[in-house]
Amino acid sequence: MNTERDTYNQIEYARETGREEGREEGHKVGKEEGLKEGREEGRKEGKEEGLKEGQSKIAMNLIRLGASCEIITQATGLSEEEVSMLKKELNNA
Repeated sequence: MNTERDTYNQIEYARETGREEGREEGHKVGKEEGLKEGREEGRKEGKEEGLKEGQSKIAMNLIRLGASCEIITQATGLSEEEVSMLKKELNNA
């Protein structure tokens, strides 16, 4: 026979259990979303770094071939300042 107190305790237990399950589910979903965002950001940064590295390699080859700074900036998208730095780097090597 359930008393009013027993019913109250069952309701409180159900609430607390529901809260715990909700927190666990929320934590799991949040972690998965965070990992997904982290992967996407990492891929984006990797692509950007790879593109910049490729531009620098092309610029170095053009410098070795004697291309003008203007041609190099047009061909690679690098700034004149970046091309000048690469020229200095090549001269110091």
